Amino acid sequence: MNLNQKKLPVLVICIAVAVSFLVVMAIAGWSGKDDSMRLENAEKRYIDTGASCLEGGVRKEIRSYPYRSEGKEGYFYLQLPEDIIDGTVLVLPNGYQKIEVSLNGKPLYEYGMYNASPYYMEARINCDIRLPAGSGGQELEIHLINTEKAGNAVLQQGYLTTAGEMTDGILADNLWALLFCVMSAISGICILAMSLWQHVKKAEDSPMIFFFLGLFALLSSAWVFTDSGLPQLIFDDSQMLMVLSFELFMLMPVPLLLFVQLVCEYSRKVFGILVTGYIANFLVQNVAYAVKISDFKHMVYLTHILIIVSIIAIAYYIMRGAVNRHSLYARWTLGGVGIFAGFSSLSLLSFYETGGNQNEKFFIIGFFIFLSILIMLAIHKFQEVSEESARSEVLQGLAYKDMMTGLGNRTLYEEHITSFEAGRSAEITGVIALDINNLKEVNDRFGHRTGDELLKLAARCLREAFGNRGMYYRIGGDEFVIILKGAYIGEDECRRLLGSCIKKHNDSLDIKLSVSMGYAAPDRETGTAAIRELIEKADARMYEEKKRFHNGR
Repeated sequence: MNLNQKKLPVLVICIAVAVSFLVVMAIAGWSGKDDSMRLENAEKRYIDTGASCLEGGVRKEIRSYPYRSEGKEGYFYLQLPEDIIDGTVLVLPNGYQKIEVSLNGKPLYEYGMYNASPYYMEARINCDIRLPAGSGGQELEIHLINTEKAGNAVLQQGYLTTAGEMTDGILADNLWALLFCVMSAISGICILAMSLWQHVKKAEDSPMIFFFLGLFALLSSAWVFTDSGLPQLIFDDSQMLMVLSFELFMLMPVPLLLFVQLVCEYSRKVFGILVTGYIANFLVQNVAYAVKISDFKHMVYLTHILIIVSIIAIAYYIMRGAVNRHSLYARWTLGGVGIFAGFSSLSLLSFYETGGNQNEKFFIIGFFIFLSILIMLAIHKFQEVSEESARSEVLQGLAYKDMMTGLGNRTLYEEHITSFEAGRSAEITGVIALDINNLKEVNDRFGHRTGDELLKLAARCLREAFGNRGMYYRIGGDEFVIILKGAYIGEDECRRLLGSCIKKHNDSLDIKLSVSMGYAAPDRETGTAAIRELIEKADARMYEEKKRFHNGR
């Protein structure tokens, strides 16, 4: 049975499982189509009207969001609806700006406005402004300050909700980020485990390829988490998370470039230079922040420049690799990296277009496509390895097996003898040399097919006589060697066991099997002997018996 025939039952079973699953799910879906268990999304009442901005001493109505003021500092006014209930919360998305909100001159909310620390940086957060009872119909004053060197104060569209629904809303808005963090973290851990397994197996580049890929997945998971709105549900310290997000963003490309460096072996110098650039950028920005020269927000453009250069380099070497590389895996891997680099470019453009709001969505999409390609390649590679392993086992069996008798051949015999000479001879309890009598005459008179049947019968009798106590080899045309292991069997017992089997089969045959046998065993007292010395003794005694057989005819 060949490999394709062996795979056919597995394929049929897989198809049957898939079809049964689809049928059952279709039945279940049809039967429950009138019911719904979906939870309603948290209610968000977006404020579409009643907003204005003070520009040139005159209020200007805001008709679309996000709205940019004329300067870095902006004063905005928001008319609250009349019908808001007690416990209402106004949620204002805010990206990297100081903000202060007041009602009738009374401060309601403040973020970063009065923090004078030179290390302080505003984060991208959702500002939750708890509205006091009876505030319906009144006007909020919102003071925003953009601390970027270039950029104006920006007001994002806010919405009204309750405290409990606000948490649900933030979770819903960041659901894809949450799924990405969980899946990429699990993938990273699994890939690192594979790297450890490859390291134990002492593979060449494979452990490092998996290590860098797994590290990139974990760093990506951590960066998306810190750059999303999810930390607001858990942590209070926005400053530490802000710095951590920048640190991860600077380090994240390094393992990806090292991964590409190993896959594109002809471009290792270029990507090595880029890796050095990222590490230098990381150290320079940390020093500049520590000594109060600048902060990470104002230095992020350095990392963006490096990313653009990296994307260009990846694109160039991917196109070059598509021409020069004939390996399916190399091409698809580089293609996956290229797709990911393309989506990273869109993420970078989105950062400047939206002011950093949800720019990680393109990154997440690109990463999922990249990871999906790697998973498909891994599955395909696993199938190939499994098939190759099966073929290797078959070929190994052919290389070491005598096709006529099913016993070990001369190659296997010599390898085992070498192994015994290297220190395993203590396992041997005896050696038998065997030769079929008159095989040439049988071949000449009755044909080679009859002679072949005698060879097969001899092998069968040997197995029946000694079972798993022997290692069997056909080392020549009609010559066999049996190496006995385990419990000691004397020569008389060996002759009795073998003779009994031969007699049992000969009773039903016209052409009888006759053999000459030689036996040798280690010294019973010392229990040791050189394997080749035992074989020579057994072989000599077999030829003496064969000579007596011919002389006695």
